[in-house]
Amino acid sequence: MAQIKQCIKIGENAPDFSLPALNGEITRLSSFRGKRVILFAWAPWCFSRDQLSSWQDFYLKHQKTGFAVLGISVDASGGAETRRYTDRNPITFPCLIDEFGTFWDLFSFNLLPAGYFVDETGRIRYLKTNAFNISEPTTFKILEDLLAEKWSKKITYPPEKPLLSIRQEMAQLSRHVKESGRGVEKRFRWVELMVQSGQNRKAAKELDILIQQYPKNIRAWHFRAILHLRDKRADLAVPCWRQILKLDPAHWIARRLLWFTENPDRFYPEISMEWQQEQLRLEELQAATPLKAKAKAR
Repeated sequence: MAQIKQCIKIGENAPDFSLPALNGEITRLSSFRGKRVILFAWAPWCFSRDQLSSWQDFYLKHQKTGFAVLGISVDASGGAETRRYTDRNPITFPCLIDEFGTFWDLFSFNLLPAGYFVDETGRIRYLKTNAFNISEPTTFKILEDLLAEKWSKKITYPPEKPLLSIRQEMAQLSRHVKESGRGVEKRFRWVELMVQSGQNRKAAKELDILIQQYPKNIRAWHFRAILHLRDKRADLAVPCWRQILKLDPAHWIARRLLWFTENPDRFYPEISMEWQQEQLRLEELQAATPLKAKAKAR
């Protein structure tokens, strides 16, 4: 069975994360404590890309109410594909890049677009992990009502941790891994920092060890696919996403990344839903064939 993670629920504290923005700056969710934050997860290979202009209008309309919008792009190219759409639809709110699966793994969703409303205390007050659309009247009203609510008087701020350089954090994580060998999230962070510092070969080696130890860890397979793409080996990235689909056939992020990698012309300049529907039908037929053969053998 695939590794099962507990889904984030309304009323829970939003997990903290840090991701690079398009300009390269690292943005951390906890730095927005005391503000209301809308997290909008989208992708350049998804119809959610068409929402950028609507989000910009919403942001401009409400920017004086003390809230923030963070657009989070699930982009296996590290931002290159995202820029196609942010250049076409200029936005003034931050756009973060989730290249390695940090956000979708931490928040446990596998469909886009996804959206979360985090209040000033850091709690999730609303979420939708499929078909989240700011242009949809009900969603629009829910978000406006949440922004208009009376603000909490009990805002607690997380203790500020000293900012470490990449070298300092890597040394700290390296000691942790050598001493305990445990803590998958810390090891993912270590690998991510290796990539940021240009140590792709060392990062790939650590990921291979992680996959050997945790063969059902979906993020490990996704991360390995990304490193193959960085090496311009899409042919090796594709089997990694296929492995994810064996573990979780409903993982639409992996499925569409697979399709996009093999058939970019079906997603740019226009997305062909007809092709996707036909592709899904063919995959379902292919998956059913061995089952029919087994049934006949009986």
